[in-house]
Amino acid sequence: KSLERLGTDYIDLLQIHWPDRYTGGLFGQPDFSPKNMEKDDSTSFEEQLSALNDVVRAGKVRYVGVSNETPFGVCSMVELAKHSPDLYPRIVSIQNSYSLLVRKE
Repeated sequence: KSLERLGTDYIDLLQIHWPDRYTGGLFGQPDFSPKNMEKDDSTSFEEQLSALNDVVRAGKVRYVGVSNETPFGVCSMVELAKHSPDLYPRIVSIQNSYSLLVRKE
């Protein structure tokens, strides 16, 4: 019904925002550390990409992207799509914050 309300048959780009897991290093948080991922029991990359693949295969979405994602998250998703293109869509866009005030050296 959402597409119908929008008056379209599909969405060109669907971006997921704010990963529901430990990210670290975003917006002044301490830097990301992979060891902190062990404590995280949130939605897996596989599950996220699988759900996105469902809407792509259904023709409701053409492309998928991410926003406020870590380099670790992007690389993980890219590798999954590269090794299993039939199961997972390829990420085509990244929209992360850029601030002159919050900078990493």
